[in-house]
Amino acid sequence: MKHLTKTASPAWTIPSRRTSTARCRADERTRWFISRIVAVVGALALVSLLSTPFQRLMHGEFGADGVVGPLAAAASIGFWSLGLIMVARGLRHGHRLAWILTLSAVGGALWVHLARLNDPIDTGLLCWGAAWLVLRKEAFAVPVSRTESARALGMVAGAFCLVLSAPAIPPDFGDGVVATSLVGLALLVLVGALWAALSPKAVEQRTDLERHLERDRARRIVEEHGGGTLDYFALRDDKRWFFHAHSVVAYAVRFGVCLVSPDPIGPISERREVWAAFTDHARSHGWSVSILGASADWVGLYRSFGLHPVYLGDEAVVDCSSFTLEGRPMRGLRQACNWIGRAGYTVTFHDPASLDPATRRELLALSTMSRDGAVERGFSMTLSRLFEPEDTGLLL
Repeated sequence: MKHLTKTASPAWTIPSRRTSTARCRADERTRWFISRIVAVVGALALVSLLSTPFQRLMHGEFGADGVVGPLAAAASIGFWSLGLIMVARGLRHGHRLAWILTLSAVGGALWVHLARLNDPIDTGLLCWGAAWLVLRKEAFAVPVSRTESARALGMVAGAFCLVLSAPAIPPDFGDGVVATSLVGLALLVLVGALWAALSPKAVEQRTDLERHLERDRARRIVEEHGGGTLDYFALRDDKRWFFHAHSVVAYAVRFGVCLVSPDPIGPISERREVWAAFTDHARSHGWSVSILGASADWVGLYRSFGLHPVYLGDEAVVDCSSFTLEGRPMRGLRQACNWIGRAGYTVTFHDPASLDPATRRELLALSTMSRDGAVERGFSMTLSRLFEPEDTGLLL
């Protein structure tokens, strides 16, 4: 855990803030760069199966008069091509396992070139690539799970054995359907195994008691440091909480994307530190980070960590002390209010925690009816629950 230190100046400073920001941006560029290279190599190899020169190569050097036959050659190329594309996905998410597989592939290719001693340019490029991968190891922070890795490698090895066994089947046995099916099954196993092993990590499960204690802690921080119009929605039931020092970050993970809303809540002096810590937490799980409803005073910090703002509109604020329905510009709104009043509707404000049971039941039924039975959604604009005794100070 990083600690704040007091300097001679009145402001609080974090000595490592520039380092953490620069490292975050550099790691993002590294993952983007290497994942694109690996994906392009895999895609080009896959496309080459359909090209005429490669088909000649298969029917010549590798074909009926060659070593392994066209089916084995095509299956092997397809196997490694799809494998590279899946590994590129893992590299983009920052998986250490994908980094290991890529470094192993580069090392194997380098060993073959060194054994031939006839291609100094390619050998030099492979040496540079291997050295660069080793130096950029820290950009791939998602840890390797031994269980998941062993399962994935076992499935990949089994799929490769299927690919190798397919050409051994007699061509007249099933008119080649069996061999083709084995190859297809092997490719499906390969894609499934690597997709599962190199996907973003799931959120750690919490017991009901742990979630209750975490929400109580988050509630105390919101009460002490919250002030934004969206801050109370940090206590929604479908959110997780990341704590650092005296601050909290409320988030939820959907399909590998970590949605943060509202902005982190805590002392202003901790802003950069808590965001750096949370960014490291997200990186260690392979999540992409997005902030929903970011406030203007946080945008500069988010930019420094490599995020890009997208303008989606403003929050309307009405000054009730000066607002009026009088005048021609307000004619439409004034008429609508009059129609509502003539229909018998009234507006009253209540503390949800102190409503009588009959009114609660009536409002709950009305709320369910208005959603047509669907669950409450909103994430940053609704609380996902009503009439909780702990939700004090709210208006209904």
